Amino acid sequence: MSRPSKTFLIQACPRHFRVDLRKTAQGYAVAQVLREGGGEGPEEEGLELFDPAGSGVLETEWIVPLVRQRPKPAPEITILSDRITSVVSESPGGPGEDWRGAAEMEAQTISGLASSEAVAATTRLPANSGMIRSWIVQAAIRDVAAMRNAVSGASGSRLVSLGHPAGIRLDPTAPQLENWTDFTLFHAAGGERIDLRGWNGPDSLAEAKEDGEVAAALAQAGQTAQILLAASAPAEAYSGTIADFSDPFWIESWSQALAKACDPLTGQILGLPLVSVPKPPPSAAAVAKTSGAIGLAMAVLLGGHFLLERSNHENLEENLREVKTPAERVSTARSQIAELKRELRTLQATARSAGASGVNVYAHRRRIGSLLDGIAAASKVREAVVVDFRPESLNTVLTGAATTFNAPQTLATEIDEALAGNGWRASLVRRTAKLLRPDGGPWSYEIRLTPTRPVRVDPGESPF
Repeated sequence: MSRPSKTFLIQACPRHFRVDLRKTAQGYAVAQVLREGGGEGPEEEGLELFDPAGSGVLETEWIVPLVRQRPKPAPEITILSDRITSVVSESPGGPGEDWRGAAEMEAQTISGLASSEAVAATTRLPANSGMIRSWIVQAAIRDVAAMRNAVSGASGSRLVSLGHPAGIRLDPTAPQLENWTDFTLFHAAGGERIDLRGWNGPDSLAEAKEDGEVAAALAQAGQTAQILLAASAPAEAYSGTIADFSDPFWIESWSQALAKACDPLTGQILGLPLVSVPKPPPSAAAVAKTSGAIGLAMAVLLGGHFLLERSNHENLEENLREVKTPAERVSTARSQIAELKRELRTLQATARSAGASGVNVYAHRRRIGSLLDGIAAASKVREAVVVDFRPESLNTVLTGAATTFNAPQTLATEIDEALAGNGWRASLVRRTAKLLRPDGGPWSYEIRLTPTRPVRVDPGESPF
């Protein structure tokens, strides 16, 4: 049989069983239900578990024979145990109330665990106006660590979540009363958890049956009411269908209901608070093994890199010896001559262009000195900054960045007015949005300065 998609380990003292689910087109279905005593491998004795409180080995021995049965459990396992604290809390409050903190405090009064000793998960339930109703499960940190280590040590799987098995509906259309160890839960008829109520303590079942609303709902439902007896209960007459976990048939039926309660996509149990279990820290042996493997890999990489670099160095030296020949030096000289000729032709074309436009080239040299003054005069445009400027023939191109859309145009106007007397004309030729903010900004821009205005030359000033 193939490995299941999900595995649940159930602790309903004094019974323990394992539920394997497989993924189907409609959701999840039960693959098999395994109970204690069906394992193929020997039980592990003296399993050393992590116990931060120093209270010795915790009661997790029931996990080992279940996870060692074949087929292997799913890679991720969820434990539902009636040994952890489960409380349905209801108190007055509004939308701004810290309902999680209030629920955790109520759970701490029942479990006797301080907030630093426990982890908890809460689910808010529908309630009447002005009331806050929540469902909280709480477990000691040392218990969570012990269960996590027992799962990983015996199967190689990982414990991912922990919760209480209460809350699985056998028939959503009928009221249901569940009796677990020191906890009793009542569901009203209907699929919603609007009237979910809970009682805690050894007398929780008796207190629930004495409640007027519970008694009326069970009496009205008659034989359709579901009475789930997961823990040992006194032998007495109940009105309704008795689902007793001492009968394997009802364990199978409850497992089928568990599969239907799982989300078809994520596999999470819908509506139940579950404590997320973090991954265990790596063991010293795993750290040492990983470190050794990394060190060996680094040594191999460094050795290979050294050999490759030495080979490249030798090849480069050989190439240098080959290229240092008279013929190569002649070819290099010819290339340099060709490059100089191209630069000369470019200069000649630029001079002809300048003469044709009627611009005084010598006066243009004087304008270079006023260029920085014109850019500095536009410094009051704080939303734009000039990053670079470069010559293009007789023109000058400014590039930069701006934080607002209109800043590049404002900067171009300021520079145009500041340099008009020296023959420059400034115009914004490009503005590009970077789309890093909701308004599209910031923007990069390009301003072109062209010598298309007349330049005043002072009398007596030499153009050379």
